Amino acid sequence: MKLVNIKVGEEIHLGIKMNKGIIDISLLSNKHGYDLPCTMEEVIKNKKQAVAEIEEMLKKEQQQIKEDDIIYAPSIINPGKILCIGLNYKNHSEEFHVEVPKVPVIFSKSNNTLAAHKQTIPLSKHAKQFDYEAELVIVMGRQASNVSREDALSYVFGYTVGN
Repeated sequence: MKLVNIKVGEEIHLGIKMNKGIIDISLLSNKHGYDLPCTMEEVIKNKKQAVAEIEEMLKKEQQQIKEDDIIYAPSIINPGKILCIGLNYKNHSEEFHVEVPKVPVIFSKSNNTLAAHKQTIPLSKHAKQFDYEAELVIVMGRQASNVSREDALSYVFGYTVGN
């Protein structure tokens, strides 16, 4: 299931990306009185129940909006933290002429760096060079600390992309 956030007027609605468009879960929930999660954060908080409720609704509703007619919002609107891992593959370290680090290089980003599909990423007019690259973004489903390697993926809600 591919969950997305879309802009509807001044609101952010939860949607599902389907083959032929987007199903606006928030709209259907309000219109037909379904008791569905209407934000990505609600789905993350109670993933199993939320996904089951959405799948049940999908058996009854297939009203889709053409993807060209929607405006995406960032996948997560207000993340608690945005942690990034730098120099995490050999070619990237070689590109910058630095040794591959023995421990992860961790840095953070702030919420105002979030942009959605087809949105402009504002760049500083004072910068002399920009580095861009596609990134795998891991969306955590619950707080994690000192997690074993075997249990690590059970803390992941899902994945998205970043730049």
